[in-house]
Amino acid sequence: AANSGYTPLKRRIHRKRCTQWQQNFGGRPCPACGGVTLVLDIIHNFCKLICHQKPERSFFINDFQFFLCARCTGIYLPIFLLLFTYPLVEVKYSYKHLFVFLFLSLIINLLTYIEIIDTNIIRFILGSLIGFPTGPF
Repeated sequence: AANSGYTPLKRRIHRKRCTQWQQNFGGRPCPACGGVTLVLDIIHNFCKLICHQKPERSFFINDFQFFLCARCTGIYLPIFLLLFTYPLVEVKYSYKHLFVFLFLSLIINLLTYIEIIDTNIIRFILGSLIGFPTGPF
């Protein structure tokens, strides 16, 4: 499902209705979403600062667009995972090798300009290739 039909306009309309419901009923969450939609909208708007969030380049989970595009998910997920696992695992590496790996992954990332291999899975994998060497820095 490249586009779930849940557009930013529909999101704004739903957020406005939730806000009106909360004002009318003493701050209780909207029964349609239980207040979850407002939290997800806050997270979605925060992620706009670091990602374009185009629907055709994003993953969908149950017709809900993921907060980041496929490439940004591939970049930030390894960084986030390395943040928690780095103190637990002792890995010896040289920054020279990380720079070379990062440079090669950025060169391979140029392959997405070819339309045939430009899919969300490829974007995610190439983003992960960028995210793993970036994490230790």
